[in-house]
Amino acid sequence: MQMDVGAQIVRLLFDQDKVAIPGLGVLEAQYKEAGIDHIEGTLSPPSKSISFNQQQTINDGLLTKQVQQAYQVGVKDAEDAVQAFVTGVKNKLDQRDIVEIDQLGRLYVDYEGTIKLLPDKINFNTEVYGLPTLKFEPISRVNIPYAVDEPPASGAEQDVVTENISNWFQRLLPVIGVLTLAIIALGVYLIFFYEPTESQPTAANPSDRVNISPAEVTPEASTTPAEAPSATEDQEDASTDVQEDTVDDTEGATVNPDQAYAIVAVGLFGKQRNVERMIERIYKAGYEPYTQKEGKNTRVGVVITFEDEADFQEQLRQIRKTFDKNSKVLKKVE
Repeated sequence: MQMDVGAQIVRLLFDQDKVAIPGLGVLEAQYKEAGIDHIEGTLSPPSKSISFNQQQTINDGLLTKQVQQAYQVGVKDAEDAVQAFVTGVKNKLDQRDIVEIDQLGRLYVDYEGTIKLLPDKINFNTEVYGLPTLKFEPISRVNIPYAVDEPPASGAEQDVVTENISNWFQRLLPVIGVLTLAIIALGVYLIFFYEPTESQPTAANPSDRVNISPAEVTPEASTTPAEAPSATEDQEDASTDVQEDTVDDTEGATVNPDQAYAIVAVGLFGKQRNVERMIERIYKAGYEPYTQKEGKNTRVGVVITFEDEADFQEQLRQIRKTFDKNSKVLKKVE
């Protein structure tokens, strides 16, 4: 059976501070505290290193017992294995060869003939076993300079800044001009051409007044109550919120007191120019216009004369066809 005595020596060094190799010397342990190497920048944990002492040649029997237990052999076989290991090491050292023991290091003979050990970098301290040597770098301290106020710009630098501002303004000048013209055009449109939509006010009860003398109306004349105009009459112009030019309360044709007549409403307007347009339409259609102020709005109607009820209904139908199908009779005197 091949027995590795060198491996058993390494096992003993983890538990023992001294391990004797009969006829060769003694391996001794040295303890070191954790240390810092500022030159190499390393931080080492506590360690247990091994050195070789050729002067001690004792035989404590630990190595033989370890070989016996590890390979389950007798004492004689264990002693023979240790002796063969020592003989082999000496023969190599006598030939100036280096003897390498795995995980322990290398044995060699120096120029004085003394056996030395060059240990491997293995820590036999079981309390910190496995902790590596750490590399570190000092924390560099950077001095942050205080802010220094910059000197004011020289004359040349100020000229460059002024020139840049001037060039920027010149590039934007056409855009500014176009925007200015657009704003002016919008203002002119809003002032002279824009007409806001007007809402229809609540229709007021029509007045019984007409441009005829009260003395000319006979007391016996029967008066038909005025019908309320439709709520849909010219809704775009009937706004009570628009201030209009002042007009007379009523305006219409003077009717012969002996002639039956009626007033038919065809529109309610908030703007005077719309009132004028409707009056012009009435004239062109061959009728007499009638106007009556109702709050801020103006009621526009048509004055007709008739011979009998059939004539009246025919004229009313024509008015509704020409102006507004919802035209209402404001007043009827027969």
